[in-house]
Amino acid sequence: MDKDDIYKEYHDKVMRYILGKNISPFDAEDICQSVFIKIMNNLDSFDQTKSSISTWIYTITQNTVYTHYRTTSRAQKRFFFLGGGDEQAEDIGFVDSSFENILNDESLSELARALESLDDRSRNLIIYIYYDGMTMKAASEKLQISYANAKIIIKKAFAELKEKLA
Repeated sequence: MDKDDIYKEYHDKVMRYILGKNISPFDAEDICQSVFIKIMNNLDSFDQTKSSISTWIYTITQNTVYTHYRTTSRAQKRFFFLGGGDEQAEDIGFVDSSFENILNDESLSELARALESLDDRSRNLIIYIYYDGMTMKAASEKLQISYANAKIIIKKAFAELKEKLA
């Protein structure tokens, strides 16, 4: 797949993902441009034996959005379906490989729809951990639930996501 084909196939998907994070259209254009600059500059290093091109592009997009949130003011760190993410990012403390498998297998729009179908607490927990970069402990405190309960909720949420995306 050449650079033009990649841009044509993924530009709209990347832009929808970015706009889905409640980023202004102006900032979304800049972020999208940054994503495609990174893609084009690093296309030679892409290894299709490790992941699909869509997963690679999604990872670049997710990391670029994450960097945007880390470097912008608190007022701009709001997620569309959270009503606001006001914590500074910390080390990601809980990573479930099953979530990575979901990301490897599904398109961005399907994943967004599946996340929106979760109950608020489950969705917020996933977003705090995987998008805000909070630790499981910090996310559970923010949601005012025990750490053990947070682990159970996230496990059930992953099972629900897998079912919806199967």
